Order: sequence, then structure tokens, then C-alpha cells
Amino acid sequence: MRSHFADKAADVDGWLMNVTVHVETGGLRGAAAGGAPRRRRGEAANPNVWVYFPTYHGEREHFNGFCEDKVGTREPCVCTQKLASCHKHPECRGRHECLPLPQTSGVWVDRARSFAASLRTKGKVLTYAAARVATTPFYDDCWDNRGRCQGMRPCREPVDHMHTCRATAMFCRGAGSDGWASELTKAKAWIPSGRPTASLLYMFDGQAEALQTETFRTWGPASVGYGAHALVFGPQFGKFHGHAEWKHKLAVVRGALRRADACLGRKTLVLFRSPAFNFDPMNTPAQQAAFSAQMRPLVEEAGFVYVDNYAATYEAVFQETPHAIKFAMNSAFHYLNAGRYLMAQLVLGAFQLLAPSS
Repeated sequence: MRSHFADKAADVDGWLMNVTVHVETGGLRGAAAGGAPRRRRGEAANPNVWVYFPTYHGEREHFNGFCEDKVGTREPCVCTQKLASCHKHPECRGRHECLPLPQTSGVWVDRARSFAASLRTKGKVLTYAAARVATTPFYDDCWDNRGRCQGMRPCREPVDHMHTCRATAMFCRGAGSDGWASELTKAKAWIPSGRPTASLLYMFDGQAEALQTETFRTWGPASVGYGAHALVFGPQFGKFHGHAEWKHKLAVVRGALRRADACLGRKTLVLFRSPAFNFDPMNTPAQQAAFSAQMRPLVEEAGFVYVDNYAATYEAVFQETPHAIKFAMNSAFHYLNAGRYLMAQLVLGAFQLLAPSS
């Protein structure tokens, strides 16, 4: 890495110490004198390697929260004393903006991509084949008391929240937390004694599908959602990337959950949600039908349940009755409370059908 950046970036030795490398050797054993590590019979020869560059701050370079929300938290901010644009609204009364983080972290994304491109051209690193080289920028967007809409309180739904909100409310584990299991224990304390409980991990894939694969590659007890009774995931758009890529994505999820199930002594229920809630040029009826025809066999081959609720949501929106959920074509179903309600009912209905009789 030092030689790659020697003529491309300043002060290489100064920032290289902030790059970390994680090597998952699997069945590799110690190397013979002067040779490459040997593998156990039947196990893959190449290790998995993750190279972590410093964090990309993303939107925190433009909005870094409100000063009043960060008092007493693990991450206090430098307060600008500038009133937020929403400061007259009851949910945002008197809030001041924190100083944004320096607008320089994007360089780490560029350097990561540059290094990945170099690995692809080399073909081999330390006698190992460099295969499946990919870059995944992670956003440092989680902080204590983070609001749902960055810099915009209240959220201006249902019409334009997609322009003001980067994500739904995020859960940030508190200081001293010993993993997701402890957070589930705290959550269960909210439920009256004697009532049945279940935890659900609902993953919105959006346009960053690489993050999903990276999530399950590093799946473990500290991961948000580890140990959930059920997982619901699926793409935002009905765009088929090819059998090989989707089979790889599903295999990563399946492998991670199998390891978790072996530790937890139970089986996780997995639902693959079709991209059924956006009626736009990417999700026309023909596009959705083509996607489902190719995707369902792969999902079921992986042992997951394919929930195709496109027809139900489409009928609910466009049927010619007084009770249809009407909104503009080329819009998103979840912009309306009625749409969100129907989405939840469809998923919960699937759970009811799939839940064990006990």
C-alpha cells in the first residue's frame, strides 16, 4: 500500500497508521519455510481480507446534529450558536447547529477505490489470487439522539421527506453496551410480563446493496439485529443483476444466519421482500413480473420465503373504488400513512402464516 500511494498522496506514513487490515484465514495453516500458508483438506485456499480506511463522514460534513441534543452524550460537538432553520417549530424549538465535520473525508473513498483498482490489475497479492475486490464506503451517520431528519425538524412528510431525510430513525447503542443481545434485553423490558416476544430485523436495502453483503460478511453478536427471530430484506427497485451476483448475495446472508442459528440454537425466519412499494419507471408491472420470475427461484433455493406483494399494493392504489389509496403515479407507496399501514399488514400477515404452531 505504501508503494502504491508513494507518488499519489502526501504524507503516506502519517495516515497509513490509521489503515487497518482484517484477515480471515479460515482453514489456512502455518506456512512452510519460505512458502505460502497451507490449507486444510477441503477448505478454500484464499483468505478473506478487509482493508479499512479512515471513516467517510458523509452528510456530517454538511449537518452534524443539534447542540442541545448532544449535551451529556459521548460525542459533544462544537456549537456554532447558529439557530437551526426549524427553530420555531415545537419539535425543534431553540435548537442550534453543531459545527459540521471537515469536508475532507471523501479522500478516503477515493484512496480506497484507487487501491482496489490496483489490486484488480495485479491479479495476485502475496501468492494469493485477488478475487472479488470491492469497495464499500461506510457513512459515519449514527450518533446519540440523532433525529430522523438531519437538520429538518419536523420531517416534512409525506410529500418531500425523501429530499430532507437520509434515513429513518437509527438506533445507536449506548456507552458500555456489550452487544446487541443486551439491547434486546432492554427492549423486552418494555413488554408486560408474561407476554410473548419476538424481535424483527427489517433491512431497507435502498441503492447501497453492497452494504447488505458487507453487513453479513462481518455478522456477529455485536451486529445490530444479531439474534433476531426474523429477517426481512429486499431491494428497492426491481432490477435483476444476474443470477451469479444474486446467488452470491443470498449465499452470504444464508451462511451468516446459519452460523448464528448454530450458536443460538434456533432457526431464523427469513423473508425476501419484493420491491413492491414504489410505483415508478423502475417498478412497472412488467418490470416487477420479470424480476419476480427470475428472483423467486433463487430466493427459494436459498431456503428463504419470497413475499411478492406487488399485486396487492398495486390493486390497493389503482383500483377504481372509493376505498383505494390514491396518490400520484411515479410516487412511492410509503409516502402515505395508509400505505405504510398496508405494508405493515402484508408483512405481519406473512408472519402469521409462517409462524410455528407452538
